[in-house]
Amino acid sequence: VSTQSTWGLYLDRKRGIEKVLVHWACARVASSASDTVIRESIVSKLDQCKGISYAQVACTAYHNGRKNLAIMLLEHEPSFSQQVRLLIQPMGEEKMALDKALQSGDAELGYWVVLHMKRTMNQTDFFKTLSSSPQARDLALVYCQEQDTVLLEQFHLATGNHHLAAHSAIRHYFETRDIREKDKLLRKAKDWMAGKGRTADAKILEEQSALLKVQEELEKSTGKPNFLGLSVTDTIYLAIVNREAKRAGKLQKDFAVPNKRYWWITLKAFCAIQDWEALAQWAKEKSPIGYRPFVEECLKYNQPAQAQKYIPKCSDVSDRVELYCRIGKFQDAIQDAFADKNPELLQQIHRMTSSIDQKNQIQTMLQSLQ
Repeated sequence: VSTQSTWGLYLDRKRGIEKVLVHWACARVASSASDTVIRESIVSKLDQCKGISYAQVACTAYHNGRKNLAIMLLEHEPSFSQQVRLLIQPMGEEKMALDKALQSGDAELGYWVVLHMKRTMNQTDFFKTLSSSPQARDLALVYCQEQDTVLLEQFHLATGNHHLAAHSAIRHYFETRDIREKDKLLRKAKDWMAGKGRTADAKILEEQSALLKVQEELEKSTGKPNFLGLSVTDTIYLAIVNREAKRAGKLQKDFAVPNKRYWWITLKAFCAIQDWEALAQWAKEKSPIGYRPFVEECLKYNQPAQAQKYIPKCSDVSDRVELYCRIGKFQDAIQDAFADKNPELLQQIHRMTSSIDQKNQIQTMLQSLQ
């Protein structure tokens, strides 16, 4: 208790001394001496009290018309936050406040100054200030990416970074569900890319804009709000899943989707909705991906009867034998292997089948092939 009392008395005495020193310093700033002389006399007194605040003294100096002295005194203020806030209000020294905030390493203080400058400065001066300070620019960019994408685009345009403005618009494109806003963002990004001679990128964005229109139409025709923002591949897949196969075919042509990829998409979509009739009709055309994928996809959905339809279409006898065995059609596998005069495949089937009759049949075939 005695120690606590002693500490309390010490703090009271320290606060009393600080109050007296600050009162004296506030009176001192009104003297006719030069700013340098006044600063030195105040600092020599106040520095005797460690951690004492200069904020009130600096504020008094400013209101006495001695702004330069006020700024000089703030250099001795131990709190960066106090320095920054007084430099901004009432002194109006935003650039100096920004430097102090960045020097402090306090990101929140830095954000506070940047946002104040955004509110109070005209856009040209604000952008000029950001361009001269990489740290401030980075703080502003992080804020804009989260809160003000339009300002971010304007900053990139003002600094000649049209491709970064386009990237910002594209990022916003993926974040919004508004179809009109999406189209507007794509058009802006395309124009900015084209304006800087990036014709390939502009072409991609033009195609994306065209895709967006198709996706809007598909959402209306299917009643499913799932198309916006998808890739061409996913749009085709979802179109087929929603019974829009003709529209999917047009998408392939309009966006030059490679034939093999289109077959893969169609195969997976028909199997996903288990439209086995449509798949069989589709498979009547010559498949550029072969027919083993048809078997594999059918088996994914536990449809061995459907899978069996496509095994005879597989060109490789080894594939046919393997696939027949996987669905338990050993007799078909035996016939294919024997027709190919392939003892190795027959022996493979012999090891896999549990039927004594089939094993005997294979033995007879193997003897005939010797």
